[in-house]
Amino acid sequence: MNSFETDIKRAFCSINFLAGLLIECIILWRAGSDLFQISVPVLASLPYSTAWLGDYQSGYIKEYLPRCGRTSYILGKFLACGISGGSLITTACLFRLMTGDGEDMEWKLLLIFLNHRGQTLSRSQILEGIWDEAGDFVNDNTLTVAMKRLREKLHHEPCITTVRGIGYRMEETE
Repeated sequence: MNSFETDIKRAFCSINFLAGLLIECIILWRAGSDLFQISVPVLASLPYSTAWLGDYQSGYIKEYLPRCGRTSYILGKFLACGISGGSLITTACLFRLMTGDGEDMEWKLLLIFLNHRGQTLSRSQILEGIWDEAGDFVNDNTLTVAMKRLREKLHHEPCITTVRGIGYRMEETE
């Protein structure tokens, strides 16, 4: 078995991989996508964070480096860390989508606007569309903040225009 296969097996079977997956799922479930985006770089490296230290302490480096070279060793570690970290993040995102927690306020707003492209929607129509399934009231200020965030995420503010005194409209775009 080569170093890459060993590294992959160790990364996916490590307690750090399970801990990272659990932490990411909790962050996505409780804190939302903002904290998730901040935590991705740290937790993506968690599955393989102690690999070099373990190899050094076990004497694996002294045995392996003379036979295969430093480049092969580092490349194996790099690929194993990338694959296991990417799998951790992908699995956490799939968990969020499968549990239905992936529907942010901005996502609901975008779906409403896409379904009513070119139509002016009143604030009350939009509020009815994003009313929380649990029955929690979504107030007028929440809508204003959500609209601001949606425009920031779209990076193309003119596509959703404010119709003064009425509501909002998503313009037809090509």
